[in-house]
Parts: sequence; C-alpha cells; structure tokens
Amino acid sequence: MHRTLSRTALLLALSLLPLSLALGGCDDPLGLGDAQIAADSIDLELASPGSVDPSAIDVLSNPPGLRYPERSVDAQEWDVQLRRAGAGFVLAPFTSLGGSRAAGIVRSGTDYAAVDEAPRGRSQYSLDPVSIQEGATYFIRSRNLNCVKYGVVKVVDLDAAAGTGRFVIRSNIACDDERLPLPDAED
Repeated sequence: MHRTLSRTALLLALSLLPLSLALGGCDDPLGLGDAQIAADSIDLELASPGSVDPSAIDVLSNPPGLRYPERSVDAQEWDVQLRRAGAGFVLAPFTSLGGSRAAGIVRSGTDYAAVDEAPRGRSQYSLDPVSIQEGATYFIRSRNLNCVKYGVVKVVDLDAAAGTGRFVIRSNIACDDERLPLPDAED
C-alpha cells in the first residue's frame, strides 16, 4: 500500500507541475499582465451622398481597423463612423444593438500621448454623435458582443472638401481592459 500511495502522489504531482509552473513563475496569476496595445493610423471617408465607400472604425477587430458599413459583410461590424454635422464633423457610435450593447464615445481632456487609461463605466460614454476637432482626443468603447474593448483616437486632419478624416488610434486588444498606455518604443 505504501508503494501505491507514493506512485499516486507522484502522478498527482506530475499532473499539477504545468499549473504550478505557470502560477509560480508569474506575478499575475489572473493573466492580466502587460496591456496588449495595437496602434495605427486610419483614414475615414464620410458617410454622405456621393461617397465612394464610407468607412468606420472597428475597435473590436484585432488590431483595430476599417470597416465599410454600406457593405453587407460589415453592416454591424463597426464602432464609430465619421459624419458631417453642419459645417463640421462628428464621430457617430454604432447604436443599433441598443443602449447596453451599443458603442460609445467621449471626448478626453488629456492629450493622446498622455492617455494611460480609458473611462470604464458605460454611462460615461455618449451614444449620440460627438463633435470632433483637429488635434482633439476621444475615447471609444466598442459595441458589446461578449467583449468590450477600449480605444483612444486623435483627430490628425479633417478635410471638409474631400469628406475625409485622418486619425491615429490605439486600443487594448484584450477584452474588458481599459488600460491604453503608449506601446513601448522598439529597441
């Protein structure tokens, strides 16, 4: 019996070894670790009469990217879209999924480079279009499809005549993680 118990204990210890190494060698047993940041620049075309292919930002994609809401494959796969409002522009969030699942946007009082974290609460984000200005920074909360992602965009350029806008964006590609630090510079 002593020999059987020792063999059982050995088999149990060996089966738990991978788990103990994973948890013991990591200061973050919940798996949060460093923020997983993706950054890019995006050019959007207005959704207006005569536009060739209006585009939108999709924060849920990995990395965040362009979607084309007029195409059936992308019809509900976007978070904010550039639109005209009078003489200016707005970013309009995707709200067709209803308030609790809709995307949201809010202006940041912080410069793009200084942003470290997005607001987390759903109530802090507008479901209505938000007026935008060159040089300003905005937070985007993705539509909620079992995974909410957060992004920050800076308006680099708005061209009223062309109906286009240029943005820089970074987002955390992990679900439900509002951290948005600048990616580390490459060595």
